[in-house]
Amino acid sequence: LPAMAESPIDKYMGSADGIVIDGVVEVPLFTTPDGLNVPCVKVTIGEKDYLFAIATDSSAIYVGDRVIADAGLETKDVNKKLINLKGKSRKWKTGGKLVITEIESLKIGGLELTDLTVLAEDPSDTDHELADKSQWGLDGFIGMGALPSLSYAVLPSKGVMTFAPADQGAGLLTAVGGTPVSYETIDSDLVRYGKRKDKAIRPVVNLVIPAKIGGQDVKAAIAL
Repeated sequence: LPAMAESPIDKYMGSADGIVIDGVVEVPLFTTPDGLNVPCVKVTIGEKDYLFAIATDSSAIYVGDRVIADAGLETKDVNKKLINLKGKSRKWKTGGKLVITEIESLKIGGLELTDLTVLAEDPSDTDHELADKSQWGLDGFIGMGALPSLSYAVLPSKGVMTFAPADQGAGLLTAVGGTPVSYETIDSDLVRYGKRKDKAIRPVVNLVIPAKIGGQDVKAAIAL
């Protein structure tokens, strides 16, 4: 598919302007409330704790209604066309309406993310990549692709997740007994399918590694 441009909604999907971490931070892993083996961590926003999923295959950060209500967060609709000549139903740019909010501080154990912009609309109401995950009874999701200045390890056998600054990634890999594998990130694109006039968004894909299927070289994404 021919790439048209970087996706215009990337800037809304989730980001943290500041990351405060001192060395290696280890936190307990949890399942979803229903016991699904999805890596989840305790997140503190303000004075309250929440259960968030860790999504290695995503670059989005999402907070649910309970967080918004507890913290008194204001939401904002974004991705609207400046000029729309195609009627009310077409007033949003490619990617549709997005709802975002801002959070001053989010803590995961000894790791603190500051000045965050995050999604504030239930992804089950959208075509977003996290739509299925929103059914798990969680308060939010953290896509690790949104935090490129961190390295991390998810260790289900030990029941923990470990974070460290990106420049300490090699040491973290050695400490957990991991095997190094080359990976890449495939950036999002605006693409046009076939002869359609409208463009669509191909989302970013994280942790893409070389693999073989049936003797053929392929690229595969690692997703937790």
